[in-house]
Amino acid sequence: MQNKPGLARRTTKVRLQVVPKPEETHRTEEFITPVSDGATNPGLPAADETKKSAETGVAEPRVEMSGSATFESGQSEVAVANVHVTVSSVVVVMLAGDPGPVVVQYVSLQPRTGFTVHLSAPAKNRTPFNYRIL
Repeated sequence: MQNKPGLARRTTKVRLQVVPKPEETHRTEEFITPVSDGATNPGLPAADETKKSAETGVAEPRVEMSGSATFESGQSEVAVANVHVTVSSVVVVMLAGDPGPVVVQYVSLQPRTGFTVHLSAPAKNRTPFNYRIL
């Protein structure tokens, strides 16, 4: 190897140390609990996949909605009507096109009415987006 002008040669000392093995080794299977054996965190309440109707008391499947809408050029917010939106809903939005130098800033909820997707600035291009209400 030739010395290149301008580069200093450096030496580094590395000190390795051997760590002694522990007396007992545990098998990994002893620590794995199947999900079906119980709650992953007993301190948190579990959410059921079904909810009971207030009128009939019969379990109904949870309603999850998804769809798509579009930002037109120059728009910075779009309202989406959906009666399944609640105060505790989470709306996930994914832009399916290039709106220009903007991002989804936030989503505001209007319970039993819908939600509004707000961009950080007006879209430069027509931009479709997909959403999912959880």
